[in-house]
Amino acid sequence: MKLDIDTINEADASELDSLAETYEMTLRNDYSGRGMWGEKCFGIDHWSTSSWEVAKYLMEALGVDRTYQIMEVHHMDSMGTDYIHYFPGVTVADGVTFLYDGEDFC
Repeated sequence: MKLDIDTINEADASELDSLAETYEMTLRNDYSGRGMWGEKCFGIDHWSTSSWEVAKYLMEALGVDRTYQIMEVHHMDSMGTDYIHYFPGVTVADGVTFLYDGEDFC
């Protein structure tokens, strides 16, 4: 299923950031997964392979309906000891940054 482009805006980023530490997640605005040929999307670094953990986090931050749509395009890759949960078609608006982006967190 292809998602109509969903964009994480500044308000969304604030909600996601407010919960990232609790859920032990690092947020990315620039992940390019397998088969994406350099296209960038929203991603979440997490220690767990559990899609349910990611969905709970997104529901709390973005609401049930939006999470349902976003999870329809969910993919996951291994990154050594952690995993990246990423969402092709879900972009981050220009100029939006995350507090828990991995630079000063973890």
